[in-house]
Amino acid sequence: MYPDPILMNTFREKIRNPFYWHRVCRVMWPYARGCDLRNPRVAYGMVDGLSGALDHPITPEQREQAACWLMGCGIDPANPVHRGRMLSMVRGIW
Repeated sequence: MYPDPILMNTFREKIRNPFYWHRVCRVMWPYARGCDLRNPRVAYGMVDGLSGALDHPITPEQREQAACWLMGCGIDPANPVHRGRMLSMVRGIW
């Protein structure tokens, strides 16, 4: 399952703005301490945190799609290589 492409593009456009970039880093930093993104509670928390940091409300369907996609990516935030991969996904490079 993939997240809504319009939502992802909106998130990526806002993340490129330095004002929002710092907010996004504050949301993502706690996950770098070894949270399991395959856990639904953690994945939904990250999606909700990013939505709030970017001042962009999302529908329940978009939230569900984004969290399921995040859980399926198999990213371990404690692994530096995976953190780089996550950053690339957020920035739209991967």
